[in-house]
Amino acid sequence: METTLSITKRQLYRFPAMILGLMFFLILGMGWSLINAASFPMNWADVADFLLGREGNVIHQHIIYSIRLPRTLAATFVGVGLGVAGLLMQSITRNPLASPSILGVSAGAAFAFAFASTGLLPWLESVPVLVVTFAGAAFAGTLVFFLAGLHT
Repeated sequence: METTLSITKRQLYRFPAMILGLMFFLILGMGWSLINAASFPMNWADVADFLLGREGNVIHQHIIYSIRLPRTLAATFVGVGLGVAGLLMQSITRNPLASPSILGVSAGAAFAFAFASTGLLPWLESVPVLVVTFAGAAFAGTLVFFLAGLHT
């Protein structure tokens, strides 16, 4: 039995319009964070001067360039990275409710931190905690991945 998919023009234009609307609000939110995310007062004209390359208040442009813009971009990329990581985790497990605890990532990171804090391996104390927990999480996730047979 063959089914046909009927898409109306309204449905065809709904998805791009939704994406453009979301992009508009994302850019608006990023602009808002450049202005209101700190105690130093700024307004939209300062951000517009910076983005358009016009002469403006030098102090405001320096603050936007050296502090606020890197933070805004870092937050954006971290959010995208977390979204992609969640998408990959849900795709691998074929579970829309997947979380890091399902693959043992959280437990692996906690175990690596606890093991490193005991001092059983003296050289492990000089390794940064972030590196130790990342290695533990990666090892536990990989171990569960292969033991569960998800690699085939």
